[in-house]
Amino acid sequence: MDTTRHRPTTAFVKKFVGGHFLILLLYINDILIIGHDPKKIRSLKKALSNSFAMKNMVSTKQILGMHIVRDQTKKLLWLSQEKHVTKVLHRFNMPDAKPIGSTFPANSKFFRETKSKDKGRES
Repeated sequence: MDTTRHRPTTAFVKKFVGGHFLILLLYINDILIIGHDPKKIRSLKKALSNSFAMKNMVSTKQILGMHIVRDQTKKLLWLSQEKHVTKVLHRFNMPDAKPIGSTFPANSKFFRETKSKDKGRES
């Protein structure tokens, strides 16, 4: 008997002229909408609420076990899985396990790619 539980995660991305985008993350009965333009976000929420019962939770603090911290003045976002990792360590009776290095550098910063103004121009 197969006891594997499948929990599909789905993401929809809509790109707009000028590099703006909307991302809709759907996980079971949770939806997270991310984007640059608050007007486009409100419009998508309104369209979805015409077909589905929805609650507007405004500012998300957690999704998929990740804690979300924002600094809107500096336009920074941090994701942390500390609570989830701690829970997993306790589940496997390893709460005192020591951390090890990661192949991914700590405190990495991500930036949106910018297109060169000269790209596509002929000399």
